[in-house]
Amino acid sequence: MRNSSQIVGIGLVAVGSILAIAIGGWLVAGLVSSDLEAGGAILGGIFGFIFLVAPLIGVGSFILVRSRSESRQMDQVALQRQLLARIELAGEIGIADLALEVGLTRDEVRANLVDLVSKASSQDMLIGIVDGCLPDRRPSSGTCTTARAAAAS
Repeated sequence: MRNSSQIVGIGLVAVGSILAIAIGGWLVAGLVSSDLEAGGAILGGIFGFIFLVAPLIGVGSFILVRSRSESRQMDQVALQRQLLARIELAGEIGIADLALEVGLTRDEVRANLVDLVSKASSQDMLIGIVDGCLPDRRPSSGTCTTARAAAAS
């Protein structure tokens, strides 16, 4: 499902493309019918591109790229909420089990949990704590084995 920003971006790019074809066709028709000289057609093409086509396609492309980036960020947030919900439900769960439940690798689960802990610890909210994997206290073995639900202090 596309969000409204993506639809606007695609629409602007489409309108810009259609406008470019229409301007080109109009200029060619003017040249063929001898109503327009070559210099006028070139000048009309340059102005049409600079003032109409390029801004529409440029803004549309920018909106489209930005909306895709926001969509990826929202997917990441949804995944982290899912991880946190599973940790809270289980009370304590192994990283490997959590990875199997959500279909990610252990490293991806660890990275998401560390990101959640770093975000949540500054906001005093319920967080998933990864035993020994907080950025400021790395375990000597270099492995994270469990995640448990706890209140931030």
